[in-house]
Amino acid sequence: MVSSWRVHGALTALTASRRCGPPAFLPPTPTAGGSGSGGGGGETLEGEGSVTLGAFFNALDHFTLRRPAEGGSELALYDALRSPDRALLRGGHFVAEGSLVVEQLLALRREDGTPRFRLVSLLGTEQMLGRLAPAIQRADEAYAEHGSRCVAFGGSRADLSAATGFKHSALSVLGIALRPSSAVPLSPWLAALAAAAGMRRPTLLLLDGVIKPENVGSLFRSALAFGVAGVLLSPGCADPLYRKAIRASMG
Repeated sequence: MVSSWRVHGALTALTASRRCGPPAFLPPTPTAGGSGSGGGGGETLEGEGSVTLGAFFNALDHFTLRRPAEGGSELALYDALRSPDRALLRGGHFVAEGSLVVEQLLALRREDGTPRFRLVSLLGTEQMLGRLAPAIQRADEAYAEHGSRCVAFGGSRADLSAATGFKHSALSVLGIALRPSSAVPLSPWLAALAAAAGMRRPTLLLLDGVIKPENVGSLFRSALAFGVAGVLLSPGCADPLYRKAIRASMG
């Protein structure tokens, strides 16, 4: 029974990143992609003098700025937001919702400095993308080793709504990232877990039949607070990388 359970430390890594090193988890499989240069974008970055958002992206190697009206396969991924995320799940992606979650995805690194999560697309107002510019610039350097590519769609609220068909908040940003594998051998994963400070051995949280994403996310947040090293989920549990679960895990 336990051998069929899913190993998940990825969500805990998101909730842990602001306070301590992330618990052990299987990193996402690296994928190759092309690099690109940024397009237009008239928003002036705060603290960057006269540098516009378009000029900022033009200087990057692995992040491209694109107008939503230009479309593309990366923009089509957001169609899944109008219905349950099954299409994203089948395609090996998950949604990051809000600036805090997106910023953590951009910032998390493995021990060798490569990204723990790889964003394939960002969607936000030019103002919001400008606020994320420092995190994007650091991620651009980390994406270099595997040539990963992320397309950032930036424009006005009206531009984003017209392109996606749903109302987009000026204070919001969305990202779509590659889903880390949950099909990992249990024995080596257990052997790699480290005990939290003050504990003699690693502690595990076992979730069986927790079907509400909000409850899964809250339990991950509680696991972090109590120094839990890893989480195992039964086949009947909600997806811990569903956007409602991630939102609940961030508090």
